[in-house]
Amino acid sequence: MYKNETRYALINGVLLDGTRDMTPQTGKIVCVEGGKIAAVTDGPVPAGYEPVDLAGRYVLPGLINLHVHLPASGKPKKKPSDPKKLVKLITSNGLMRRVGVKLCESYARTELLSGVTTIRTVGGVADFDTIIRDRAAAGEILSPRVVASNMAVSVPGGHMAGSLAYEARTPEEAAAYVERIAAEKPDLIKLMITGGVMDAEVVGEPGVLRMEPALVKAACDRAHGLGMKVAAHVESPEGVRVALENGVDSIEHGAKPDEDILRLLKEHGAFQVATLSPAIPYALFDRSVSHATYEQQENGKVVLEGVIAMARACLENDIPVGLGTDTGCPYVTHYDMWRELCYFVKYCGVTPAFALHTATRLNARLAGIDGETGSIEATGHKVLAIPGKDGKITARQIKDLVLAHRADESFEHTVQPKLVYLSTPTELGTLYTLDELEAISSICRELGLYLFVDGARLGYGLAAKGNDVTLPNLARLCDVFYIGGTKVGALFGEAVVISNSALKEDFRYLIKQHGGMLAKGRLLGLQFEILMK
Repeated sequence: MYKNETRYALINGVLLDGTRDMTPQTGKIVCVEGGKIAAVTDGPVPAGYEPVDLAGRYVLPGLINLHVHLPASGKPKKKPSDPKKLVKLITSNGLMRRVGVKLCESYARTELLSGVTTIRTVGGVADFDTIIRDRAAAGEILSPRVVASNMAVSVPGGHMAGSLAYEARTPEEAAAYVERIAAEKPDLIKLMITGGVMDAEVVGEPGVLRMEPALVKAACDRAHGLGMKVAAHVESPEGVRVALENGVDSIEHGAKPDEDILRLLKEHGAFQVATLSPAIPYALFDRSVSHATYEQQENGKVVLEGVIAMARACLENDIPVGLGTDTGCPYVTHYDMWRELCYFVKYCGVTPAFALHTATRLNARLAGIDGETGSIEATGHKVLAIPGKDGKITARQIKDLVLAHRADESFEHTVQPKLVYLSTPTELGTLYTLDELEAISSICRELGLYLFVDGARLGYGLAAKGNDVTLPNLARLCDVFYIGGTKVGALFGEAVVISNSALKEDFRYLIKQHGGMLAKGRLLGLQFEILMK
């Protein structure tokens, strides 16, 4: 997307910052520099920023649409077109490809102008999605940020097979198609596991299982091996179960879940992307208006009820539910994301504030871009988890993660690793040895990372049998560590030790600035004076 390099400050607005309650905040000044929020303050306007008076208008994060088919317009037609023929035509030669990409550019622009600043594509034509993503990131076109999938993987006779999806016949072919798509450097892989409303021929068939479990597993294993998440088109309980049991990360659309499905969602850390917009015209419009067949209308009702039931059940069980429109389906255009929020409130029983939170901050987290967008704040942090052994990580793992990040051509658009956070003793009660901390500290200095040690249970660790780490060791090896008080008898508080002199400057000012200055702080200090004796 285009970048505004002007330094400006938004004043006299009502701020909705993306948090769960979206509490309106007034009197805030949002300072923007180089296209990013530099600070959110209570005033006055900092020197060097041009004030922009909003006169009471609202400021909120851009909406994020998690389910978009970029090449389709969504405009209804009296007679259905043949998607296979259209895709064959648009990819038939260089000129037609350029026409197709230009069409996608115009649709992306429409998304942006409707208030959507990020789209996640889940099935497109050839490599058009990544082309738009890269041109947007380079500032060459007016477009939202794009999280791209390119073509999906289906099976013969499956949903969108031969148009927006390749047709895999065996597990080996499914894995091979994932590799073929991955070569175009998309951000995720999309599978078409069940049928859909438009390709169902009899009532009750929209979610019939098309892709066998072995193919789902092969595709997911290969995608995960390449470091990519997997989204799947699913519209039946059987399809949801097959998807989750074989590695799918997000259920697109959904179906009425039972306790086993809810268990699988929790165990696998999976989530639903609810798409109410495409089912409503089929299910609720008069067929003289929607031009749907009787079978399509009845199947639309099945899908709508399933999406709603799954969303409600997930919300009740603290399972994340994201929002997308399934843009490209009839009556679902590239300027309709606002409708999805309204439907979420009407049919799933959430508050308008929670719908806005879902379409911004939560959607950003589910798309893996919460370090870039989804909330209005000057700074934010994202945890890059490393698989541990007995609760511990190694210097080698840290180095591999950082070097992989720096080798990625799009590294500027992802969260920058800057601090290593570990605890000793760990949550499992294990201890880092002095040699392990020496190695981690050394690699942190080599890579320009800070080392922070959580010492909530440090008192136990220092006194533990076999421990060879001392407080002077921690002061030498860490940039910052803290000594927890409550687990060793203190009423409250922690003693923060800043060893890195560069981090000490203005530390108490920063405490005050962020509302953390403690009145009667001597009471906290007295506890540690006694504990340290």
